[in-house]
Amino acid sequence: MNRPDFTVADLGELASLHTAEIAEGANVWVESDGAYWTLEKNSGAAPGPTVVVPLAGAPQAGATNARWIQTSGAAVNHATFIYREGAVAPTAPVYATFAEALAAAQAYAGPSLIFFDNSLGSPEIVAPVSDISNVRLVANPGVQVAVLDGATLVSTETIYIEGAQLRSFSSLPVIAQPNTFVIALYGGGILLDNAATAPFILVGAGEQATVGLENVGLMAGHPRPFLPAMPALQVDVGGSATVYLAAGANLGIGAVGGVGPCTLNVLSTSVTITLPLGPGVNVSYATNPTKLGYTPAILADWSGIPPVNVQNALDRIAAALGPIP
Repeated sequence: MNRPDFTVADLGELASLHTAEIAEGANVWVESDGAYWTLEKNSGAAPGPTVVVPLAGAPQAGATNARWIQTSGAAVNHATFIYREGAVAPTAPVYATFAEALAAAQAYAGPSLIFFDNSLGSPEIVAPVSDISNVRLVANPGVQVAVLDGATLVSTETIYIEGAQLRSFSSLPVIAQPNTFVIALYGGGILLDNAATAPFILVGAGEQATVGLENVGLMAGHPRPFLPAMPALQVDVGGSATVYLAAGANLGIGAVGGVGPCTLNVLSTSVTITLPLGPGVNVSYATNPTKLGYTPAILADWSGIPPVNVQNALDRIAAALGPIP
């Protein structure tokens, strides 16, 4: 049984630890990751979803080959395939294209993950269809992955996006299937570039989608100046969707649209929601709205200092409208 020598909040804090002052083999519990990480000062392992390199420069680095190795948690039980855009004649488990990494992951008899390595170039997912059933999409937090025109993702399992921020440039929905389950966490998310002319997730008639955002998980559309706004998640008539917003979730501008019903379940006080939302959206608060952050989409809509939480915004709207029957 692992026992932590101490606890840190997230992987960023883990990477900043003074490893020169920490004993070899020390166990650290990372709260955001829900896993134990062990210090190996002479590892030299390549960075990945289960390997964190200490920040450069003394005293954080400690030693050139020092690494934090994940020794428990979901990623440990997944085979890792690394997609390194720009790699020349790589050898397994490193691949130069997403398609090659995915083919290797699909051939593996068990759960796997693809790690997007942007050290040599910007990773991208190309057309046509990528079946990512039983394959997690992972990157260091905030790494951008371009989803090019015509590329679509399908899965018979929950789609996990960890760290990677998938940005659609497509004229087609990236995800459009009868039952969609997407979880974005650890800085991962689904986004639309201004070039995109279709939502990232489309929920049609008779279809339903469930999306979970946590630990800085992000979902955002774009305002598309001079053109109709395009949501990241669009729910059409006859469809339905539920979005769970856990600790650290960020629902950005234009995240949810369409006229079909969509319920936002706010599960934490550390959630950010940017208005406006689509006409079919219903927000259910499982927390105190005075602690729910609010970022105005248009600052000019508010005189003086804009509200910083949902409760304040609702109070000021009610006051401006007068008595509400």
